[in-house]
Amino acid sequence: MTAPGAAATLMLDHAFLMGMFMGRRHFEGERYLPSQNQPYWRFPALTPEVINKVPQSAAYKSRLKEWLRLDAKIERVEKVQERRRMEGALAAADSLGALALQLRETPDGVVTEGGQYFGPGGLARTIERFIEGMSGGETDYSSYEERGRVEQELMEIRVRDIERSLGVRASE
Repeated sequence: MTAPGAAATLMLDHAFLMGMFMGRRHFEGERYLPSQNQPYWRFPALTPEVINKVPQSAAYKSRLKEWLRLDAKIERVEKVQERRRMEGALAAADSLGALALQLRETPDGVVTEGGQYFGPGGLARTIERFIEGMSGGETDYSSYEERGRVEQELMEIRVRDIERSLGVRASE
């Protein structure tokens, strides 16, 4: 990597670069809750403030617990899948190895020398790992569907709660 007369020496470790980008994807932001989604459109004559003041009923709270249970299950599965994707991407980047370049100034301009230096398994293993990472396996969406049904039920319960509490009728 060092030589006399080098104008610049560059090395890019693909595993480091991949780890840096994949690590940024793990931002743990606030998760969505169905209680954040109020049926304002069903009550055009009411202000959001009035709707927000209606307390959640016992029926709503009970179904919300079920939604939270399903959401936690989905989150656990998603974290495992994300970890597997990250491990696969890092393994592929490790096989890809590093790119090393050296620039030397000549009387006519700049000459670049260097190349791609593959890691364990060489080019063939790099290709295999990229294909393995892209195939990733099948996702079972049944938990997502069930959580969606519970969320629909929550919305209908919330509409009934608002109707009862405020003595109004929801629009369709």
